[in-house]
This record gives sequence, structure tokens and C-alpha cells, in this order.
Amino acid sequence: MIKARVLVCALLCAVASTGAEEKTSPSLTPAEGLTEPFRKIDLAAAETGLMQEIAIEEGQRVEKGQILARLDDLVLQASLAVAAAQKEAVGQIRTAEAELKLRSTRYSKLMELKQRGHATAEEVTVADSEKEVAAAKLLQAKEALKVRQLEYDRILAQIERRLIRSPVNGVVTNVFREPYEFVSYAEPVVMTVVQLDPIVAVFTLSPSEARELKLGKELSVKLNSSKQPARGVVSYISPVLDAESGTLKVKVKIDNPSGKYRSGDRCTLGEPNRTQLGIKPKIPTQRK
Repeated sequence: MIKARVLVCALLCAVASTGAEEKTSPSLTPAEGLTEPFRKIDLAAAETGLMQEIAIEEGQRVEKGQILARLDDLVLQASLAVAAAQKEAVGQIRTAEAELKLRSTRYSKLMELKQRGHATAEEVTVADSEKEVAAAKLLQAKEALKVRQLEYDRILAQIERRLIRSPVNGVVTNVFREPYEFVSYAEPVVMTVVQLDPIVAVFTLSPSEARELKLGKELSVKLNSSKQPARGVVSYISPVLDAESGTLKVKVKIDNPSGKYRSGDRCTLGEPNRTQLGIKPKIPTQRK
């Protein structure tokens, strides 16, 4: 009975100590921030020329690798057709193969005749040289075909450089060019694509608040446009303290597969106590 009373008293003391520690713990002011795209990419043309086609519109969702725009490539397409025909041409190789077969057969027969005494060494030497020349012509024809195939690949690469593809799954937010406008090296940007999955919530915290965080830590973020808080992961903690405000930039990455969270939305991180950051109050160890 006495042991039970002692145990109850110890539990009551522990609860009271916990409540006192929570009250005396320094408070964390809720931090406000803004959501930003995970990536914002200004897509530029790799070549100069007339804009032939704009395949998308502002606000349109695009997939990684999708063709968004195309520069004029009429001349390159014509060159590609010529190169395609040339790389398939094997007439020179077949001619060289036939000649090599003929010269090899002649050389073999002269060798047999020489062994019987019906051919001279000079005739055999000439036949051997003709066989070597035929072999060299075949090699030359194969090398020429390989060069033509490489030329075809080179033109394909040139055409590819005149295509503007999306590097990410995202949304086109700005289109700066119209068909038949000239794109120069001085102004190569054609459009802007943003990646909104995931989306990033950016906050400025005091050093004491940021000290309680670490990369990969899960946090709750309340967005103004959403009733339910979103779960995010700390993806960046600035190592540099802002000299004017004395704060650190912190980024929280939030999964956004359905696109319900928008960039530029105001959001809140934290509550008037430290439990939002996942800091659990310390419970004093009970002594037996």
C-alpha cells in the first residue's frame, strides 16, 4: 500500500514538472512565408533563327522532354534526307567486295599454277598486290559509309538543337516569342517553365529557431488557400546569416502531385510553442 502511494506521488510530481517545463520553455513566434516553385527555368534557344512553331500556351502543363517550340529547320531537313539516302547506299561496298573476291581467286589459282611450274613468281606477286589493293578499296568504301552515317547523326543533332524541350514536368508561365520572330544570341529566352511538384515554402527564422531544425525533418505548413495543413520536409537551411535582419532562410519542400498548392501563396510555419518543431518536453527520470 505504501509503495502504491509513493508511485502515485512520483507520477504526480512528474506531470507537474512537465507542465512547468512547458510553461517556462521559450516560445516560438509563428513564422510567415511564401510558397515558390521548386524550379523556375527560363528556356533559351541553343541556335539563332526564325521561330517556326510555338507548340504550347501560357498556363499549359507540360511533361519532361515534350517539344515546346521549334526554330526553322527547313534546310536541315533537306540535308537530312540527302544524308539518309547516302548512309543507306552500299553499292561501293558491294563492288569492292566483288573485286576483292575476284582478285583473291586469281591469286589462289596462280599460287597453284606456280607450284606446278606453270606460273612465274612475278605473276604471283602482281596478283598478290592486286588483292591487297582490292582489300584497301573495300576498307575505304566501309570507312566512307561510316562517315556518311556520322554525317546523318550530325544533322540530326543540329535539328535537335533547334528544338526547345521541357526539362521537367511543370507549367509554362510565360511565352516571350511568337512564330516568325527572330531569336538572337542577345535575347535567346523563349519561355519560362516552373516545376510545382514539389513546391517549396520559404521562411525566415531567427538563429535560435533555425537551430532546432535539421535537413530532412518533417514539419507542418499551413497555407492560406488550404484548410488542411500540409506536411513538408526541411530541404535547405541557409548557412549565411542575413546582416540586416539577423535571420536565416529556411526552405520546406512539400509534395504537390495534384497541383492543389499554388506558388506565391502565404503560409505559416510554427505555433506559439515549440512543439510544432517537434521538440518534445523532457520528462524527468523517475528514481526508484
